Amino acid sequence: MGTLFQAMRMEKVVVSLLLSVVIAVAAFNIVASLVLMVSDKRKDIAVIRTLGATSGTVMRIFMVQGLAVGSIGILAGTILGCLLAYFIGDIVSFIETVAGVYIFDPTVYLISALPSKILAQRSRYSGG
Repeated sequence: MGTLFQAMRMEKVVVSLLLSVVIAVAAFNIVASLVLMVSDKRKDIAVIRTLGATSGTVMRIFMVQGLAVGSIGILAGTILGCLLAYFIGDIVSFIETVAGVYIFDPTVYLISALPSKILAQRSRYSGG
């Protein structure tokens, strides 16, 4: 029984590590896209500066743009993730039907379907 708990602990560590890498890559992609956007808009920035905008104003423009891109990404990711979680059983069944193989073979796994339930919770820390 101890080996089962060790395996579960190791799985938890590996999944946490993989999720951390995914988050790091996503953050790097956002930063890289903003840097490329600034280098691409160098002429536009020069025109805005010539018209009297301060460097702080230009920085705020790009910060708002980065915040908008991040917010849209969070919203789209949340919606797509919830849809995928809600329909995961149907998706697995469709893949099994098309491929002709079991993803979760009942002879190996104790489950034959992938249940999913989306729970919306309020944060304990919001508003005190």
